[in-house]
Amino acid sequence: MVLGGHSFGGYIGVAYCERYPERVERLIMLSPLGVTDGQDPNVQRKTAMMQSSLRGKAFIGIFQTMFEWTTPGGVIRSFTTHRGNKMSRSYVERRLPEITDVDESETLADLLYLNAALPPSGEYFLQSLLTSSMLAKKPLLFRVPNLKVKAVTFMYGTSDWMDISGGMYTQALCHILSLKEDGLSSSGSSSASSSASTSTPEVNVFLVPNAGHLLTLQNPEIVNACMIGIAGGKVQVPEEEMATLMELNETEELHESWLEQTLKIREESVNL
Repeated sequence: MVLGGHSFGGYIGVAYCERYPERVERLIMLSPLGVTDGQDPNVQRKTAMMQSSLRGKAFIGIFQTMFEWTTPGGVIRSFTTHRGNKMSRSYVERRLPEITDVDESETLADLLYLNAALPPSGEYFLQSLLTSSMLAKKPLLFRVPNLKVKAVTFMYGTSDWMDISGGMYTQALCHILSLKEDGLSSSGSSSASSSASTSTPEVNVFLVPNAGHLLTLQNPEIVNACMIGIAGGKVQVPEEEMATLMELNETEELHESWLEQTLKIREESVNL
């Protein structure tokens, strides 16, 4: 099948492919969470910008402290129903002005509030997977290159707060590993068969116009068309309106530890 996942669903999609690779032909991750690590220059730059002001430092400190003992749903449940509903409606109005239908906007706000207000379940494992800086403890950057699937596609919005660098660095890392595999294969080395028994998946990155992190709601027509095209279907949207396929940046330098960590995971999987 072609498996797709948005945000945290992208993270879960990778875990599914690790467990059941024979069931997935292609993985599509839409603005996925947990891709890169703290060595990403873009992550470091954003963190430095936030910490450059007292307000930013206070926000980071409060958020990280709260993350250790509660969840976003826990905060919502501490409010009254009236206040919680009001916050949800305000969030939808501010973050999703693209939804102009009043009934649809109110229904979405109700859905968001009820998901947070109902008795908790999955939210309790957030601390086991993420750090207080909202970085994955086991970043997908090192796991995607070791997936036993043919292809992986990243999709981001042009105004996405989830940085596209995660997808681009993963693509570059997979490209380097593919070149190494080709070199080992052409050399005829017998030791190459075990280390390169799993070929690195082909990785592409798309940028969806007029969309942010919630790209499936902000530009559903283009997202749907792009996913249909990725899956091999016929696209009905004019090419000039389609998502942009990002070019591989072969000049981008990767952190020296990234290749090492990726190969370590590969070696561990081979030895299992």
